[in-house]
Amino acid sequence: MRMRAISWVMLFVVAVTVTGCGRFARRGSGSAATSKAPVSYGSGLSTLPLATRAAGDGKGMLVIQVSDDRNRALAGAIVTYKGPEDGKKTTDKNGRIQVTLRAGAYVVKLAPCGATVKTNDPGTTDVVVPPGQAVVGQMKDIPWERRFRPSPSVEASKAPPWERTQAVRVGIRIEDRCSFEAAPGASIAAYGYKPSGALAFVRQPSMRADAKGFARVDVACAKAGDAGLRIYDRQNPADFIDVLEQMSQPDEPWCK
Repeated sequence: MRMRAISWVMLFVVAVTVTGCGRFARRGSGSAATSKAPVSYGSGLSTLPLATRAAGDGKGMLVIQVSDDRNRALAGAIVTYKGPEDGKKTTDKNGRIQVTLRAGAYVVKLAPCGATVKTNDPGTTDVVVPPGQAVVGQMKDIPWERRFRPSPSVEASKAPPWERTQAVRVGIRIEDRCSFEAAPGASIAAYGYKPSGALAFVRQPSMRADAKGFARVDVACAKAGDAGLRIYDRQNPADFIDVLEQMSQPDEPWCK
């Protein structure tokens, strides 16, 4: 396998692999920052001395890069660690966490419910964080779903059919996949809206659930005929829901 290097100021480290099932596979060794070869511990993670930290302070660093089953950085996942210190940290937009810890043995895993994603089959592994060294790993092939998503529960300020130019407010219940309950305040910025047929927006749709857990969108009929309103995942447009199909269908076209 080819070695992949990740660098920070004054610290050059070697990336190794942690699979979604919790297995660690060695990716390579060596570093431009030091002539000392990395040490392999029981987990198979590589370690390197920290150029920015004195070796005698009893602290080390855990660096984890998380990627999904399409080799994309997985932001919004929560990595937990348990050992001399217990805690958790959310992956940043680059799918990475970096945390300074007391040296010792840790159990590291992904929480099933992250800040914005729900991870599946995250696995668990043992990690040794030595003093004065960085432990660097990659959790890869992690299957996931968005934690907050539009649900088939839809409401409207007026039952169809709708008069032309009459504004109608449609509410889409935003569901938390972890609790299966409404998610007040949750962002759905990863999604987009697309009206079709006779329907048009009155104003820009809301990308956040309100206090009742509904995202609101104001629409109006621009002409007579049938209508549709899709809300879709921007990363995967094939994953969508037509919210009007979830409502009671009129016996005549939606717009008259």
